[in-house]
Amino acid sequence: AGGFRQHDDAGYRVVPQPPRPAGVSPKKVLLLGGSTTYSYPYVVDPGKSWPGALQQMLGPGFEVINAGLASATSAELLAGYVFRHRYLKPDIVIIHEGGNDVMAMMSGGYNPEYTHLRSAGSRPQPGRFDLQILKGAGWPAKLFYAANWNEQATVYAPARSSTPPSPSEALDRAMHAPTEGFERNLSLLVRNIQDDGAIPILFGFVQAREENLARNRPDLVGRERAWSIGLGRNLEIMQRIAKERGLIYLDPKDFATEDQWFLDNCHLDEIGEAAKAKFVLQGLQPVIQKSD
Repeated sequence: AGGFRQHDDAGYRVVPQPPRPAGVSPKKVLLLGGSTTYSYPYVVDPGKSWPGALQQMLGPGFEVINAGLASATSAELLAGYVFRHRYLKPDIVIIHEGGNDVMAMMSGGYNPEYTHLRSAGSRPQPGRFDLQILKGAGWPAKLFYAANWNEQATVYAPARSSTPPSPSEALDRAMHAPTEGFERNLSLLVRNIQDDGAIPILFGFVQAREENLARNRPDLVGRERAWSIGLGRNLEIMQRIAKERGLIYLDPKDFATEDQWFLDNCHLDEIGEAAKAKFVLQGLQPVIQKSD
């Protein structure tokens, strides 16, 4: 898409690799996150996504792997790591999360297993016949497919969408909804990474200033305060887990963003992605220096 190869043979978003001298075995840096890590279609050139820019900054001694998954919560990140990513044997794992788990707060009937947000099972895969129909049927068929089946999923398939909470309901849920699911998912993910001998780094979710959250996100109009509060609660959990386990925590408050970098509430343009990569690189320095 866009003239670039977007995925490698294993299904990960491409991260262009620099030439490496023969015999060099790079340290692997695995990036876990949602669409703000996956970065497509917001940044079409994989080399200009923040994972791609981080690879360029780190050089041939490191191999960055973009395991971002659009709409992923901590549940999908945990499942993806346990069943798949760990076998890549990463040396460093950066977990960029906290934002998508706000959706769990906003959905009624909270369950820490996120079954109130994701329904059990997996989505159907279109066959060759289905693809031919979609190719020639025009936009109505494609829209119907996108609304009903074309959803990112791993262990869970997205539950049928329901009416979003009113602004007052959203604010109440942001302040009082349980966060047990996020905390235990993140804790278990960190423990698994450490048990595998890798170094986990927690990177809090980056979003626009509260007054700009509804830019290109009409569903957030009137709910900006709720999303800010919900994210704040999740970031506190990330910071606490990092402190308890002696981990590096990259605080998004320390990332000096510019309003014009944001395409919506959280996705960045190429300039913002480059700045994000530089911020992460600075946070990685203690680990890099220790490994030299």
